Amino acid sequence: MKNNCLNCHFLSRESIGASNRSPDSSLVTSQQRDQIENENYDFVPSYSSLKCYMGVWDEGVTPGTDHRTKTISQISRTGKCFFFPYQEGMLFQAAGILQKREQENNSLRKSNWYTIIGLFLATIALIVNVFIGIIRLCSGQ
Repeated sequence: MKNNCLNCHFLSRESIGASNRSPDSSLVTSQQRDQIENENYDFVPSYSSLKCYMGVWDEGVTPGTDHRTKTISQISRTGKCFFFPYQEGMLFQAAGILQKREQENNSLRKSNWYTIIGLFLATIALIVNVFIGIIRLCSGQ
């Protein structure tokens, strides 16, 4: 699976309701994602725009539909945003919490890896120090 917006849970559609003029974000469904994969954006009416729910990009800020395919399907988002794999039926709030937890776990794993390397190097240094001590003891220095 590519880490792009098409596969990200936070791909959303924002509509401005005619009655209250307040933005309403909604998750882009599996069927709509299939349409995007075929470069079909008919499900996005003229009063709506696509965006990243986490605020990485928003068509409402940079209008024009000529860049949609590049933004959604072609740009790799690995390590550059809040990418979280799409899971049907999950709400944005839950995905945000899980994405944050996953990011923190990845940081801990990386930190633990550095700790293990440090301990390994310290162990080697101690072993070398013991051998040097034994050699000095045996040679009478």
